[in-house]
Amino acid sequence: MTEANSDLSSHLAEIAKAGKVRLWIYRVREKQFAWLDEKASVTSTQAPDEFAKRYNKEDFTRLKAALDRLASQHKDAKGHEEKEETLELKARDGEHGDGELHDFVVVLSILSRDKHGKPTEILGTKRDVSHEHSLRAVNNSRSLSYWSIFYNDEAGIIICDKDGYIENVNPKACELFVCDTDEIVSRHMHINQFLRTQIDDLRAADGFRGTYTLGKTPVDYQLKTVYNDKQELINIFAFCL
Repeated sequence: MTEANSDLSSHLAEIAKAGKVRLWIYRVREKQFAWLDEKASVTSTQAPDEFAKRYNKEDFTRLKAALDRLASQHKDAKGHEEKEETLELKARDGEHGDGELHDFVVVLSILSRDKHGKPTEILGTKRDVSHEHSLRAVNNSRSLSYWSIFYNDEAGIIICDKDGYIENVNPKACELFVCDTDEIVSRHMHINQFLRTQIDDLRAADGFRGTYTLGKTPVDYQLKTVYNDKQELINIFAFCL
């Protein structure tokens, strides 16, 4: 590492340890990638064509373009020099012998310059975010399932906050109660007021059944309470038929 001092090496080592990231340096003049261990010591070097084998072709093209922008002191639309770039790429975790493609966030930043101010070394840090992306995909799937249930044509659903104030009303419930979602929510209406009932302890509302009569049309409903992992009440649902 050109003119690297012990403080810098120590700082890089702390980054690698604390953030659980991999570190490498791109040497601009040599067009060479140098891998660093947890102590910020160079463990191996690779030419671009060898380094590129970790990535699919499109992702390495994006990575190389970002390195070239930093190396050429590229300026943004406001005329400011770009000193860092962040990319989301797929790469093989070769350091651990894993040949499968993982999702990584790669951050590139200028590490050192020559006496003319031109970048000579660019630090690359990469963090595996595959697990985070997997959880996000699961949550997105759950969200889609949730909304598909909410917007069903069979049952009315009213969602209230922990204090019993209505947050959302699905179209079927609006049809059953002859109401408008935006109007009900904007009026900050309580579930007791809406259903014309009196439930003093919302925690005890789970399973509560009732009938709301609108003209000659009765609407049967049942309440369901929802709790978080700390057993704190977070929502009350009213399912209506």
